[in-house]
Amino acid sequence: MSLSLAPRIYPIGALVSSWRVFAQRNGVTDPRTVIDAEPADTLPGYWPAYVTTEGYRVILTCDAPAPTKAAARNRLRDLLWQAHQAGAIHLPVEQEAA
Repeated sequence: MSLSLAPRIYPIGALVSSWRVFAQRNGVTDPRTVIDAEPADTLPGYWPAYVTTEGYRVILTCDAPAPTKAAARNRLRDLLWQAHQAGAIHLPVEQEAA
């Protein structure tokens, strides 16, 4: 793995800023960004993570890892949705048919 594609690790408090840098283009989230989870190194469980279309893997650490991969992914989705609702980031949201 090249140094440029080494995982980026941030505290969960840096979610919005890291999302803006790695997952958004022109103020809108790239819909090909993948929500994922990464095994915690020293604790049982998983950290929330995402992978960009350029291949950057961004890992977000919290007070404690989530017990399962699904829980880590759901934690990240919930936080992203809250940030979207607050106007801090822009997630692609499918339009409902009228």
